[in-house]
Amino acid sequence: MAAIPQMELWFESAFDYLNTHPVSVSKENKLKFYGYFKQATTGDCTIGKPNLFEFVARAKWDAWNALKGMEPEVAMLGYVELAERLAIGWTRDGVVEDYEPPAMTDNDQDPENTGHMMSSLAHGNDNDDDDNDDDNDDNGSAVIGCAKKNDLTGVREAVKEAKEPVNSVDAEGLTALHHASDRGYPDMVQLLFDLGADANARTTDTLETPLHYACISEQVATAQLLVDHGCDTLLQDAEGQSAFDLADASFLALLTLP
Repeated sequence: MAAIPQMELWFESAFDYLNTHPVSVSKENKLKFYGYFKQATTGDCTIGKPNLFEFVARAKWDAWNALKGMEPEVAMLGYVELAERLAIGWTRDGVVEDYEPPAMTDNDQDPENTGHMMSSLAHGNDNDDDDNDDDNDDNGSAVIGCAKKNDLTGVREAVKEAKEPVNSVDAEGLTALHHASDRGYPDMVQLLFDLGADANARTTDTLETPLHYACISEQVATAQLLVDHGCDTLLQDAEGQSAFDLADASFLALLTLP
């Protein structure tokens, strides 16, 4: 059996790290990762460009199509080099020991200042202004504010000591579990389940579940936790799509289903 090329091994290692660790990178770099991944695994983009109002799909299409003609090995190299350049705890030599991810701020890391689609990008919001220094979200929820920052202690205290409902919602009907699933915080997702979070909570207008958010954002670790905790994978959003309808086959292949 032929040996797997070293570049492919590095690429797979970087991809696995990005999808199982709570890294913080800018929206621009999330799109770059997506474009490199699609070019490396699928080749040239051959699908039609989404319409003007499909913001997420259009941004992802642009990132992928911009690499048309690039050889898969070169795309893999681009993915690997971007992961290293952003100093997120992974290198070709292995995972950085004792790496501590930076706290989420208004200015997510980008290559000039220093994985995949997060809530603000995946749902058409151009700003990350919900990630500020205030522990509360715009509805005054400490649970949601702390969940956005991956503050396990803050969430635990808000629920157990301040007696705030773990399923509190923000202005759009998102729970802390929606935010943690979308941002790729597996430890936070597990804590929220331990505190009684509803795996099938749905947003106010779009009817999206935490699994919808994890799949749109391509967060394997949190999606797997949701499945393991018995979320209903068949629930449909307001457009009649299940979470798995929104995910690429390559993403779904990484999940272990019952």
